[in-house]
This record gives sequence, structure tokens and C-alpha cells, in this order.
Amino acid sequence: NLKNYNIIREIGRGGSGIVYLARNEENEFVALKVLKSEKLSDKEKDAIATYVKFLKKTKNTNIVPINKIYDTGELFYYEMPIADGVSEANYSSPEWKPKTLEYIINERLKTKSWFSVEEILNIFLPIVSAASEIWKQKLIHRDIKPSNILFINGRACLGDIGLLKVDSDEQNVSGTSGYVPPEWYKESKGNQDLWGLAATFYRFITGNSVECMGRAAFMYPKNLCGKMSPVQIGIWDYFHKCINRATSENKLDRYLN
Repeated sequence: NLKNYNIIREIGRGGSGIVYLARNEENEFVALKVLKSEKLSDKEKDAIATYVKFLKKTKNTNIVPINKIYDTGELFYYEMPIADGVSEANYSSPEWKPKTLEYIINERLKTKSWFSVEEILNIFLPIVSAASEIWKQKLIHRDIKPSNILFINGRACLGDIGLLKVDSDEQNVSGTSGYVPPEWYKESKGNQDLWGLAATFYRFITGNSVECMGRAAFMYPKNLCGKMSPVQIGIWDYFHKCINRATSENKLDRYLN
């Protein structure tokens, strides 16, 4: 047990730490991220300090907040609200898992249907808004991907800000393969988060691996192969135009917001 918390079990693991399901002093279920190494802790400490300042300036409700931070000298950990579960199982059940965009995409791939336009926009536009809010404060998230989009009280929220930094010309690219831009994009001073949003959107609308982005054979969900109406195809084609603009080789074509 960490000070002030009863650790129940691990519910997530990444490059910088482990996320646990825990109960706090008020006996509420929370997510608790504990950092692994001193070197990584220092990076995330800086990110957290920057993030806390940012949270005080924003009213955006689609960004995962931080409730409490602890630094014992030996351990650095912080508390966040717990995400919704993927099923009706309660938090104390071993069957409970956090609901992420990656999870709902993988579940939909097992069916013969796909997300409607309304579902896509209702989930994704708030994430675009959250990223835009971060950029307005001259910050960059650096790890936008489907597994970092969590659902909290039914609302899609951008989470995992361990790589957050002040945006600059000399930004080092970090994050997850496929969701970080290639070298040519970086060299043209492209916004890493814009690439991450585009790749996440591609994964969301097609269900295909982000490595297939930009290929004509992988523009539509496999589940709907041969079943899409002309109207649906037109909408998906427009979605791809948005993705292509965000990831354009010509930096003047890319979105500024």
C-alpha cells in the first residue's frame, strides 16, 4: 500500500509507469499512476507541474484531471478519476477494465457493423477540442492515440499527459509508433499532436492499422465492405480529406487549429 491508498490491482502499464486501481482516503475508487524510475519520474514531474498549471486555466471537461499529487522522495504518484468500465462489472471485480477508444474499436471489429457518423463526431470532436485547448496554452501532448482516450462518466476524455511539454521548434518526438510523425513531418516543424489526432481518427473511422493510412485499399471499415451507401462513402471520403490535410507534406496545407 502507498501512503493514503489501498492498492487493489494493476489496470494499465506504459513507458513511464504503472496505473493501479485503488481506494483513496475517502474510500472512493480512483486511478493511481506510480512512476517507475527516477529518470522517467523527473520527466513526468515536469509534465505534471506544467499540466497542473494548465488545468487551472481551462474549463475544458474533456481532459482528464489530476486530483492529488504525491512526491515522497522515493516515489512519485498521482491520483486521477477512475474511467468507466467496459461492462457492468463493478470496480472491485477482477473482470473490470477501463473503457478506452481502442477498446471500443476492437470490440466493434468483432461485429458486422461500424460506428455511425453521429457516434464518431460525438466522441471525436471533444478530443479535438481538448487538444486545441492544450495548443492554445502553447503546450503539446505528444502521445495522442486511441488507448489514451478514456471515457469518464460517459464522456470521451484525453488522458495520459506524461509526455506533455511546452511546444518549441526543437521538439523531440516521443510517443507510440504509428501515432508519432515520420522524420519528414518532424523536419518541416509539423505539430506532433496534429499527426496523432489524424492517425487516431483514421483508426477510429476505418478500424485499420495506422500503418495503412493513405492507402486506397484501406479507406473504409472491413465490416462494411460492399455495404456502404453512396452517402456514407462521400462522408468517409471527406473524413480522409481531413486526415490528408493534417498529414500533408506541404506544411502550408496543414491545419493551424
